[in-house]
Amino acid sequence: LENAALRYFLDPANSNHPSMEGNIAVFAAGNHSHPYSSYPGALPYVISVTAFGADYLPGGYTNYGPGSKISAPGGEYTDENNYGTMILSTGKGTEHPGTPSIESLNHQYVFMFGTSMACPHVSGVIALGISYAQKLGKTFTREEFTSLLLTSVNDMDRYCTGTKEYYDLETSSWTNISLDTYKGRLGTGSVDAWKFLMAIEGTPTILVEAGKKMSMDI
Repeated sequence: LENAALRYFLDPANSNHPSMEGNIAVFAAGNHSHPYSSYPGALPYVISVTAFGADYLPGGYTNYGPGSKISAPGGEYTDENNYGTMILSTGKGTEHPGTPSIESLNHQYVFMFGTSMACPHVSGVIALGISYAQKLGKTFTREEFTSLLLTSVNDMDRYCTGTKEYYDLETSSWTNISLDTYKGRLGTGSVDAWKFLMAIEGTPTILVEAGKKMSMDI
């Protein structure tokens, strides 16, 4: 039933925006540190999102590997007093570590982390891209639009070396994880809204490290 619903949603005949033929489904990869994306994100026609922390390194909780399409900020738990490494989200605060609520906002917002926090970043960038395409008077198929998204990313593999200390809430303990394990397995790279909009516009982009020269063919 879930697969049938997704197929129906993705059918170009059911497109809900004039700038794209079809719709795009985005799902979290999962938070079990498994070397594969959870379903339905792992389906070939769905975008599965992995997560990285404030240090731009893979979150120790994120699923990765086959089925994963792209990565986005998912936050990470370090300690109950360090909210800056997590993502502010709507929700009810609880006493569980990692979900401290904001009293000044009547506990309607909480700091959280996970691939479910990374997923909305990608969904938001996609919505921004569709809106920009409409502004430019352009129309894309779902496949074209998805290709632009997944190729307008930043490389993460160069940071996946050595080890990282990760706090596991399930075991309430710190552990070292090998970052090499995630190399080439977080998706095509980290989502980049600016690169994506430029790709929709048709403008080539290249990032140049300070003090270095680069060239490109246009």
